Amino acid sequence: VYIINHAFKPMDELFAFPPTFFVRRPTLDNFTNLIKVSRNSGIPLSRYIFNSFVITLVTIGLSLVFTTLAAFSLSKLKYRGRNMLMQINQIAIMFVATAVSIPRYLIIAKLGLVDSYLAHILPLLSVPVALFLVKQFVDQVPQVLIEAAYIDGAGPWRTFFHIFVPLSKPLIATITLFTIVGHWNEFFQGLV
Repeated sequence: VYIINHAFKPMDELFAFPPTFFVRRPTLDNFTNLIKVSRNSGIPLSRYIFNSFVITLVTIGLSLVFTTLAAFSLSKLKYRGRNMLMQINQIAIMFVATAVSIPRYLIIAKLGLVDSYLAHILPLLSVPVALFLVKQFVDQVPQVLIEAAYIDGAGPWRTFFHIFVPLSKPLIATITLFTIVGHWNEFFQGLV
């Protein structure tokens, strides 16, 4: 809300003392000036905005698919090694993005993905906090509901799409917001 208010403030309100939280005289001058300056300086602002939205949307979509499928698998399917995978995820939660930025770059460079969309998308597909939260939610879904779906002839995929996904729409919306904010901040942190 604060940033949106600042975007519509005229220059005299932006630098007013004492500062105000809400805009008093909203204006679009800041946006028109930004477009003029970007045109005159040769900066392709529209391309930068397009890139940001494409990378964010693709990353969010793919990370949600991977996160929900992995959480469902870790919680409701029985196989060897799933506890170890969950422990690895919990260890990954402890690392901040800054701590792994150099190894992440080295891997991207070795794969030859520098200067591509995949260089931004692939490292951000894994969201350990989201996986932990979704798994905790899936653990709360009664096993009887899953077994009833299996008795009715549903396999793991149908159970996931027809039982789990409809039950977890609020959770998916929450994870989407967390992931958008995290990826957007991660993207701009790399620019600084």
